[in-house]
Amino acid sequence: MNKMIEKYEKELRRFRALLILTNGLSVYERAKIDRHINSVHDKKEKTIKLNLEKIKEKNKKIEDFYVWRGEELVLEEIDNIVENKPKPKQDTYIYPRKFVIEQLFSKYYKAQKNITKFPAHARINLDIFNIREVGEESGWLLLEASLFDDLCVHWNDTYDISNNNDPLNDMDPITQKRYRAYLNSSIKAAFNLLEAYLNGLATDILLCNQPSKKERTVLKEWDDENSKKCWLSLRDKMLQYPKIALGMDNPPLQESNCKSMKEILVAEKNYRHVLIHPNPQIDHLDLFDSREIRFYKIDYDHGYEIIDNIIEYIFTVSNLLTDIFPSVDEWLSRRNESGKFDDSLFE
Repeated sequence: MNKMIEKYEKELRRFRALLILTNGLSVYERAKIDRHINSVHDKKEKTIKLNLEKIKEKNKKIEDFYVWRGEELVLEEIDNIVENKPKPKQDTYIYPRKFVIEQLFSKYYKAQKNITKFPAHARINLDIFNIREVGEESGWLLLEASLFDDLCVHWNDTYDISNNNDPLNDMDPITQKRYRAYLNSSIKAAFNLLEAYLNGLATDILLCNQPSKKERTVLKEWDDENSKKCWLSLRDKMLQYPKIALGMDNPPLQESNCKSMKEILVAEKNYRHVLIHPNPQIDHLDLFDSREIRFYKIDYDHGYEIIDNIIEYIFTVSNLLTDIFPSVDEWLSRRNESGKFDDSLFE
């Protein structure tokens, strides 16, 4: 009897974990499963035996429909999270990567139709306390997409102030300070977007391809053999990551054949370092040009040129890799004709 109870409880917990992973757990189903788990020791042997066969059959249907190929340890881990995580007011999710989910289910697209639109390193929001309706698409977390949102917000604020105050020199002091803060934040956000995209690309290559030992060191920026960091410059990432993704001997994009890349690297030296590593250093008679003086000279044109070049570069790389990785079209867009990012991006 005790072994049968253990089997029944285990199958109930498997059922709950499978429903969570496949986005099929309803409020009703969750309450029903929890009730059965809590009262399992009060059931009669005949009832347990009957219910055990039913729940095993339900589990098999889920596993067959989505083609489960994961290990039991994964379901046990989900169950531990459910049992031990107190129900908070807001965060009722777990955030597995798309790559992990697709290792568990070979036909997971049946549960999440939009899964093919996102890269392997994207994270899916799986609700363990069923606050959504059954079948409602889960949300996704993609670092570079979130940083693109930051860029859009900062730039649109910059644009609004610039558009409503012409010439800029006529701004009142408070508006002028707000304008410079938004402009500087826009440029930093643009470079953050670029680095996140490149690092995400490196992660996808590590997850989905079979890079060599040397390539893994470049992609991870870590030397496994000597256990030390191997930092890459922005230029090195822009050169190496697309090359490794495509399995080419030479970088497909270089300053000589990619204008946006060339402009980005100039802007990195002149403006990114100025904003990220501000320093009034004295290294020469810097009456007209220095890192500090360039900080004060950053203007609107610098901002939109940097933003446009970074977005153009990301689209260029994405188009090169279109047969390997999902397109960035799902989350990235250019500024509209007015010079702003469309409000629809914030919906």
